[in-house]
Parts: sequence; C-alpha cells; structure tokens
Amino acid sequence: MNDAYNAAKAIEQTCNDLVDSYGTLAEIGANMLSTIKSTIGQLKQYKYTMYYGRSNYESVEYRDDRYAWWERALIYMGGASITEEVVDHPRRQEALNHLAQTQGIVDGADEKFEFDAGHMRDSVKSIASHMGGWVSVSGQVSSLVFASRTSQIPTSGDADGWRSPTAMSTYEDNVGIQHEAHETTAQQIETMLTRDGEFVETLGDHLTAFAELQGDQNEYYAGIVGMDWLPDKWSIESVIQLVGQIGTKVTEFQGLQVDEIKAVVSTLNAAVSAILQTEQQKNVINRLSQPSGQGEVGWPDPAPLSGKKSEGLSSFNDLKFQTQYFKDHITHWSDLSDDFATPIGSAASAPAIETMFHQFPGFQATTASGLNSLADHIEDKALKRGQNATSAMAEKLDLTIRNYLEGENINTQQAAELQKMLDE
Repeated sequence: MNDAYNAAKAIEQTCNDLVDSYGTLAEIGANMLSTIKSTIGQLKQYKYTMYYGRSNYESVEYRDDRYAWWERALIYMGGASITEEVVDHPRRQEALNHLAQTQGIVDGADEKFEFDAGHMRDSVKSIASHMGGWVSVSGQVSSLVFASRTSQIPTSGDADGWRSPTAMSTYEDNVGIQHEAHETTAQQIETMLTRDGEFVETLGDHLTAFAELQGDQNEYYAGIVGMDWLPDKWSIESVIQLVGQIGTKVTEFQGLQVDEIKAVVSTLNAAVSAILQTEQQKNVINRLSQPSGQGEVGWPDPAPLSGKKSEGLSSFNDLKFQTQYFKDHITHWSDLSDDFATPIGSAASAPAIETMFHQFPGFQATTASGLNSLADHIEDKALKRGQNATSAMAEKLDLTIRNYLEGENINTQQAAELQKMLDE
C-alpha cells in the first residue's frame, strides 16, 4: 500500500522533472534562435557602384568579399570609377522570414509539449493526492479493533445464567459478521491503493522515453549554440540552410513525441480493462450484505436478537453480572461507531482523481472514473454503513437486556439499580 503510494510520488517527481526540462529546452531554443537572429542582423555585404563616364552607364554589385586592390585597378583601367560601401545584407529579410517560420515551428513544439508534460504531471499529482488521502483512511480503518468472537470483547460482567441462548447465538454470529466486514473493507482499501499505484506506474516507461527525446533535442540545440556565430563566418545561404534544417529537425522531434503520446494513450486505454477489477471490488463489498440489511448492499446490519427465554428465574446476582456484560458490550460497539467518524471524514476529504489526459484524442477516462467510483462506494457502502451497523449493534444489545430484565421477577429497588447501571 505505502509502496504503491511512494511509487506514485516518484512518478509525480519524474513528471515535475520533465516539465522543468521542457522549460529549459524552450529557453535554450529561444536563446539559440535569438543568436541566429542577431547574426543575421550583423551580416553585411560590400556594395560596389561602378560608373562608366563615356557611356553614362552605372552598375551596382553586392559582394561578400571586398575587391582586391588589383581588381579595382583593372576597373579603373577600363575607364570606370568605383565606390565601396558596407551595407546591410540585401537578403537579410529573406533570412529573417525563414527564421520566423522556424521560430513558429520551435515555439509550437515547445508550447505543445510543455502543456502535455504539465498535464501529465497534474494528472499524476491528482492520483498521488487521492492516494495520500486514502492511505490515511486505510491506517485509520486498520486501527479499528473488531473482535472476532464475543469472548474477545472486554467486560467485567458475565453471561452465566442467561436464559435466552438464541439471543446469545445470534449475537455471536453478529460479532463474526462485523469482524469479517471490517477485514474485507480494510483489504479493499489496500487493494484500491495498490491498483492506483499500478495505474500510474503504466506511465513509467513512456516518461523515460519522453525524457530521452527531450535529451536528444537538447543535445541537438547545444551543438548549434556551440557554433562560432561571428558574422564574418557565415554566408546568408548557409544561415538560411541551417535555419531550415532546424525547423525540419524540430518537426522530426515533434513527430517522435506525438508517436510517444499515442503510445501513452494506447497504454492507458489498455489499463481501462482494470475497470473490471474495480467492479469486482465493488461486488466484494456488496456481497457482505445480509438479509438483516433489508435490501441494502454493503457492510451488513446486525440481526435482531431474540427475546425468547427458557423457563426459570435468575438470581439478582446473575442479573447484575449479565447487565454489566451487556453494558460493556454496548459501550464497545458505541465507541466503535464513534471511531468511524475519523476515517469517514478522511475519505470525504480525500480528493477525487481528476479526469486524465483529456486533451489527448482517443483516451478514455474510464479507469480514473472507475477508481473514483470505487472510493465513493467504499465510503458509502462500507465505512458509513459500518458506522451505522456498529451503532445498531449497541442499540440492539441495549434493547435486548432491557426487555430481558422487564421479564424478570425483581423488586422495584433491584430494577432501579440495574436500570442505573445501563443508563450511566
């Protein structure tokens, strides 16, 4: 049970790490593109204007490299004048347009997978929170001490001389049935927690795959960031080519991540078959029912105790011990009923599992809904009915001893003394 809860918390931490890593990846990507944009902004060309005076003809040429002195000399010898300017690269806007297109691809991938990772984290966190609440319920239910037999209930009284054996036999049966109901309820809570943990563990391998994909993309970005981005090391063609490659590569990473998400959905849909086990657990609780519950399913109500007596009279001393016996047993069951308030309160405050991965097309939320339904069933049909059943046990015992005493031949003073014992 605690192992399952700890596993869920570990998966939650993995999801937190994944969200953080995607945030870091987005930051690295943004810085990388900013560096490329800065380099594009610094790319220059040499603008050469040549004027041929005889023909009144002027031409303009842009070059990445300067004319050598002897090249300019040849131009002068050909009868032309030449001027040199360093200007912004005339294809700068073309490069920026390509960068903007890639920026959109990178931003879209970052946004999608930050969102997906965040939603996975929130979904797993929801399960862990649900489990945390029910781990408390489990411990509280297990701490309720249900006797397996009447002899295990502490008393300073005694049933010697009791002349209604049918009532005692029924009471013994009631004690055994209540003990069984408590054991079954505790076991079903532990099973639910284990299944919660198993459900969230189905994500483990996929989360590892996501982390590896993020690591590969991070390594790719790091290689680009590590390049020498001095403007004089780059031509406009090489920048445009690299920018296009980045967009293609990020699209490839995105495709791999989408495939992994589809695998997650497939895994979770396969886990939906576990809903059958959820229904089985509900049925285990339902089968606790006894006819005494008058058609209500779940934790059984105690059967009424017969008031039929055998012939004869009881001594007042026997009646005192019998009254004390019932008084102690009434107190035992009444206290148990009160003790149910703690686990019922914890169960009511335990958060439900939120609908998981609702933005992933094709995922069925049946498993999460089924586990929530099971938790509600345990709360309503086991814990609350257990509280009512233990209270009813105390009431039936109280009614039985009072009716028993009314049929005994005792004087008013003795009757008042026994009545006081029950009322204290």
